[in-house]
Amino acid sequence: AAVSAAAAPAPALPQTRSVHLVKPAGTGFGMKIKSDEPNSGVTVFELTTGGAAEKSGKVRIGDYILEVNGKVVANLSHDEVVDELRSHNEVDLLLTTGLPSAEPERRIVHLTKKNDQPYGLQLADANPGVRIAHVDAGTVAADSGCVAGDYVLEVDNSSVLTFTAAEVNGLFVNRPQTELVVCTNFPYNEYHSQAISEDSSNARLESVQRLANAAEADAAMVLEQAQRVTQEKMAEVQQDLLRKKTQHDVMAAEAEEQVRRVEAEELPPSAVLIAKAALQ
Repeated sequence: AAVSAAAAPAPALPQTRSVHLVKPAGTGFGMKIKSDEPNSGVTVFELTTGGAAEKSGKVRIGDYILEVNGKVVANLSHDEVVDELRSHNEVDLLLTTGLPSAEPERRIVHLTKKNDQPYGLQLADANPGVRIAHVDAGTVAADSGCVAGDYVLEVDNSSVLTFTAAEVNGLFVNRPQTELVVCTNFPYNEYHSQAISEDSSNARLESVQRLANAAEADAAMVLEQAQRVTQEKMAEVQQDLLRKKTQHDVMAAEAEEQVRRVEAEELPPSAVLIAKAALQ
């Protein structure tokens, strides 16, 4: 369950490292892995002297393997991870010193724009997931509890675990208000379930459609406000024109009265011409 953004300070992020390993001909990557319990993560428990893993200087005993060539393996079984490693001659591994919690604490962040100013946060792809890369000081995001390094899990009650940073940003950047669910540790198990689900494409499409409908509703509201302002402005212009016309009519009536008086008093023609000119 998510908690308020101000409920507690964000705990330290787990350290992650990326390493590229090339398998020498006729050998393996030079490391042994184990899994203590099903879906508890796979760890490196032995490095072969002179092997590719040891030579890299980046693989350490006790490391958890989160990804193999971009594929999340944090919740796969030992045999499945072994098969994944054996099927490649080169691998890019994502390692961590501590396996993220299966149920990381989530925080709800409510954002409401002030004077149409940006929210003040920048997103970046975390592969997998999307992280908050930077939070501008003194902005709505900073005041609402957004923290650089947080993962964005949901936007307005829709999961964005499999989205890119550009996709997530596009969902809410132009909205006057939004609600984000964030956490410090990425929920690999949940992500993996969504990524391999047969319905993941449909679920993602439905998620995007819901958010698109919400954005369309916001756009309609903005358009309605603009039309109302335009109508009010038009009414002001019409009133101003009516006022000027009334003034003109009064002046015309006065000029006509002057012409009548001039003609009645049989003044010189020049005086009549001057009074008539006022009517034009």
